[in-house]
Amino acid sequence: MSGKGEVPTAPSAGRYEVHPDGKGDSSLAALLRRALADFHRRHGRLPTEIVVHPSVVERAREMLSELDLRRVHVAVSGGCLVWEVWLGMGGESDGGQ
Repeated sequence: MSGKGEVPTAPSAGRYEVHPDGKGDSSLAALLRRALADFHRRHGRLPTEIVVHPSVVERAREMLSELDLRRVHVAVSGGCLVWEVWLGMGGESDGGQ
């Protein structure tokens, strides 16, 4: 479980869906809501983890807490742009699609 003050961790090995802020909305909350809703609609579950830029990790954890999704792990990567989130697929295969 992620918590405030927890040391940020690097992403675990695996596949990720990248969700950029293509809507022009500067709100991390709106981006997370859209990305999580899209992921859940297509996969029927939550992502294994969420990866964000180091500068927004605490805000991402706060947003997940507000959405009652504290169980979703938040990891950080400097390669993740500030206004994009990576959603962990775990070991799931897409069947080549």
